[in-house]
Amino acid sequence: MIKVEEVNNVLAIKCGNEVNGQVLYWTTLYYYKNLVIDTGCLHTAHEIKDFFHSKAVKAILITHYHGRSLRRSSCFQTTCFHPETVT
Repeated sequence: MIKVEEVNNVLAIKCGNEVNGQVLYWTTLYYYKNLVIDTGCLHTAHEIKDFFHSKAVKAILITHYHGRSLRRSSCFQTTCFHPETVT
């Protein structure tokens, strides 16, 4: 499940692992001026991919390391991330 809120031109995309209609935990990623900050939770990867399909993404900033973040960032390359456009 994802929920999107806009605050001061920044989109906060809350991602949650839903089980039996209840979200077990929330994580948040952000979108600001073609920059994605973090990549959300693995269980919502398909929703995140759909959300960003029509958005221009020029860069992804990962604020902390764990393998799950790096695996999720790869979905952006196949949908909306075009490294040659990064300036």
